[in-house]
Amino acid sequence: MMTNGSAPRRWLLLATLSLLVVAAVAVSAPWLVFVAKGDNPGAWGVLPFAASSFFLTLCGINALRERRGLPPAVTLGESFGCFIIILMGGWVATWSYVEVQMPLLTSPWVFASPENGWKENIIPYLPGWAMGPAGDPWASGFYNGLSSGHAIPWGMWLRPALAWSAFTVVWTAFMISLAGLMARQWIEHDRLTFPHAEVLVGAAKGFLKSRLFWYGVAITCAVPLWNLFQQFVPVFPQANLYFGGGPEGVEWYKGLPRIRTDLNLFLLGLLYFVHRDIVISMVVFFVLISFRDYGLNLAGFKLEHGDLYSSGDMGSLQLTGAFMSLILFSLWAGRHTIRAYLKAAWEGTGEDWSWLSPRATVAVFLASSAGLVVWLGLLGLRQPGGLLVLLGSQALGYIGSARILAESSFEVGWPTDQVDLTVIVCGTKRFAPAALAALALASCWVYGTASLGQVGNAMTAERTRTQGRFPRGTFTLVLVAVALATFLCMFATAWLAYRKGANTFGVWHYQWYMRMPFDRASEAVRTPLGTDWLRLTWLGVGMATMGVLIFLRNNVVGWFLHPVGFILAAMGRAPGAGCHMWVFTGIVAWIFKTLLLRLGGVESYEKWKPFFGGLVLGVFCQGALVLSVRAVWALVKGTALGAQ
Repeated sequence: MMTNGSAPRRWLLLATLSLLVVAAVAVSAPWLVFVAKGDNPGAWGVLPFAASSFFLTLCGINALRERRGLPPAVTLGESFGCFIIILMGGWVATWSYVEVQMPLLTSPWVFASPENGWKENIIPYLPGWAMGPAGDPWASGFYNGLSSGHAIPWGMWLRPALAWSAFTVVWTAFMISLAGLMARQWIEHDRLTFPHAEVLVGAAKGFLKSRLFWYGVAITCAVPLWNLFQQFVPVFPQANLYFGGGPEGVEWYKGLPRIRTDLNLFLLGLLYFVHRDIVISMVVFFVLISFRDYGLNLAGFKLEHGDLYSSGDMGSLQLTGAFMSLILFSLWAGRHTIRAYLKAAWEGTGEDWSWLSPRATVAVFLASSAGLVVWLGLLGLRQPGGLLVLLGSQALGYIGSARILAESSFEVGWPTDQVDLTVIVCGTKRFAPAALAALALASCWVYGTASLGQVGNAMTAERTRTQGRFPRGTFTLVLVAVALATFLCMFATAWLAYRKGANTFGVWHYQWYMRMPFDRASEAVRTPLGTDWLRLTWLGVGMATMGVLIFLRNNVVGWFLHPVGFILAAMGRAPGAGCHMWVFTGIVAWIFKTLLLRLGGVESYEKWKPFFGGLVLGVFCQGALVLSVRAVWALVKGTALGAQ
């Protein structure tokens, strides 16, 4: 039985176990991703494997004890506290450092050439304390593997590992405080649904006791486990849930993006908890935007040159403007709540409004903001305008990404990343070569959803906190977890690279991505540009479009198209990623939920929640087995399961 006296000791044990899980994830992630070719255990969708599995284990223990008439072993607050520690500790390190940061810290010494001009324009301005070993055989050995006569240069990695671990702490504190500033408005006033958090809350409060939940788990597990079996007994065919076409999708109109017609059960479960208007809007806007882009291509509209750090186009710039407009409207709508929050921080009241108290949240926000400015200055970016645009757009991107995640369960990022926005607004003429080199290094924490997802994790913490207060010290433990994971992840990645050679990893980041930021920074030194007014114009068009959609949504009765659906439909329509992979599952989810509400009402919707929660959480049951089998196979055979 739980007692007040045993609570501190129990939390100490749980916190220690959580940190051990984070350490295990950080050490194993490089090998699991690059050798065993398994999923990244620390960062996988909105419900990462390691954090969710540990959380479900605690929920399962509580469910078993309740069935025997015993009190729960852990409280809701302790369960969610462990989840958040593992979630935030594993996420940033395994994504930003294993796959993005490490190649950026090592590539300049290996891929510099007379053609790209790195030796003259980039390398002299890179801070040695932040970079990997520069001399051979260490630099080339990272990509080609060290010969048997050379030891891994652990001492050379100590300083950059400590430096980036400290940065990750400041960065995480900034995101947690930013989420705290917005939490009260989104949770209490806007009442956002937080679909993935609702699944977690349901699991903690009773899903596991429902047969419908286990039916959902079984259905989700069926196809992946059969295909795992098929790899050992290949006489049987693989199973799939394609209802037409294949991985390349179905052509629904010549010249437009194909639509994948496979039913994603994990996504189907999540979309059940998403507002129907968002789901159907995503489908409708996908069709409209596909035709818009098709028309622009036929008309031959092209920008004069590519973006500095990414291959942006007019559609991406419009989407960036729409994204920005949605964020600014959200801030405007919550201005009274934010003002009240700042007043509470000044007066020392409102302790229950967010994870940290308002006063602590504001203090952390100011301190971490100053820390980021200092960090960028140490890297070489000291221009006030560049700092303002980079950090301002980063903060807006964090808010927007978290907002869309809270409403739709989808992870999204800026279509034109923050480094590009900085260059578009400020131009490159104003930046010294050291500043351009710093922007190249900053690409690791603005790239894709790797960084943007972390503030969504912080907002998930705010939402789950409403179900049970976190134990004391959770915030500090999160910072310890991200520092520990960053440090261990960098060393684990270095060990694997020196042993096997990063060229054998077979991923885009270690083959091409690590060259792009430095190539474009070097080109900017050679050919400086001013403010790009044409791109800013297209960005303004996107802002105006989103403004119209928001006005129609809020003022026209019966208007069902949701602005968030526009963002989701426009994100990543290229083959291999994006909305064309979600449309079919979205249609199925919308039809099922609509029929259920029309025929059975809200009672039927509530009744079927455990089933769809099982579709989501069943992924972790089969994932545990698949990951274990892949790991054992790679250890015994030395190659990934299924590799020739």
